[in-house]
Amino acid sequence: MTNFKFTSSWKFLILIFFISLLARLVYFSVPRTYPMEPQPGILISDASDYDEGAVNLVSGEGYKFGGWRAEKPPLYSFFLAGHYWLFGRNLMIVKITQAFLASTTTVFIFLIGRYLFGNKVGILASIFHIIYLPYLQYSFIIMSETLMFFLITLSFYLFLRAVNSKSLHYFIFSGVAVGLTILTKSSAIVIIAIFSFWFFIRLLSEKQFTLRFFFLPLTVFLLAIFLVNTPWLVRNWLLFRGVTLSTVGAFATWPAVNPKYGYWNPDAQYEMHYYFGQGVDELTWEKRVYKDTFRLIKTYPIFFISSSVNRLKLYWGIDSPRILYIVKNPTSISLYEIEIFFAAFGFILLFIKKKWLTFWFFLLIIVFFSISNMPTTTVPRYRWQIDWLLAILASYTIVVIFSTKLVKKTPSLLKNSNYFKK
Repeated sequence: MTNFKFTSSWKFLILIFFISLLARLVYFSVPRTYPMEPQPGILISDASDYDEGAVNLVSGEGYKFGGWRAEKPPLYSFFLAGHYWLFGRNLMIVKITQAFLASTTTVFIFLIGRYLFGNKVGILASIFHIIYLPYLQYSFIIMSETLMFFLITLSFYLFLRAVNSKSLHYFIFSGVAVGLTILTKSSAIVIIAIFSFWFFIRLLSEKQFTLRFFFLPLTVFLLAIFLVNTPWLVRNWLLFRGVTLSTVGAFATWPAVNPKYGYWNPDAQYEMHYYFGQGVDELTWEKRVYKDTFRLIKTYPIFFISSSVNRLKLYWGIDSPRILYIVKNPTSISLYEIEIFFAAFGFILLFIKKKWLTFWFFLLIIVFFSISNMPTTTVPRYRWQIDWLLAILASYTIVVIFSTKLVKKTPSLLKNSNYFKK
């Protein structure tokens, strides 16, 4: 890792922010239809649930959509409710706010890339975030992703700063940020494992491991997460006499392990409600679904393994026919495919150069996010949560390549070649 102090030129950070914001506003200025919003102001699917929850909050009816629910953590609906309370149900203002959040996310990506590898990598990774289409598009979609991306980058920045400074204050701040991220999307709970393991590895590598140095900061970090999530857990206990962060896992897992479906679809959802949801509350329904999920895994273990592997391939965009097509038609390669190619080489470079701390940092991210998504989903937006981290790793590879002696000498070699002499 680069010997980095968390100080940067504010002018440069502001420049990154405004370039990112300008790119988003230019994108937004072109009339287009957005996912979850087939017509301006008309929301469908998940977006309509978040919107309904926000409207109910503003009207004093509490956080509910289609009745009292625990499927979606509440923070994004509170985010919308704040806008609705101040400005009315004006989705345009929500989208502009999200553009500002996404631009702040770009700044955090620069800071994290700079901490891990230096200025050049931070700049390249922030450029990726500025031009990457999913990040541009989701800045203006009424979904939790933009808020999630902002909070997850904030969580990583604050945790790296906490580990760097050994300050309990920053462990508290990072715990609060992770807690808020989980309240936005419950799948973010894997961040707890990533940070805990990496903190342990870092203390060992620096030969600073003691029970006090490890458990005190980690306890403060975990306590902050728990306290942030306590109101949501208490609310679910009062409503359902049970504790859950989200029931969305049950919706996704049962169809995924069922040979009849293999993935979530409306027919699977109807069947789940018919067989498990007759006259019971949501947490009772969740328990029934998970019980049958484990039965299906035991009954069809081969299907579970093979489908999980296929979902893992789809999650990472690994497709043999597509790879062969790119080999034959290199110009067809997408930005994500370029990123994953260079990120894979970057991971190998970390191993070769024995940059073990950074190697373990990325390995833990890849492993935990893969494991958490492998049994349930093939939706790319769940991978977008860490695409910006892969962009940092890919940027590292590019910087290493262009800093080699051979590449540095290329202009002079071309200048002195016989071809140019002619």
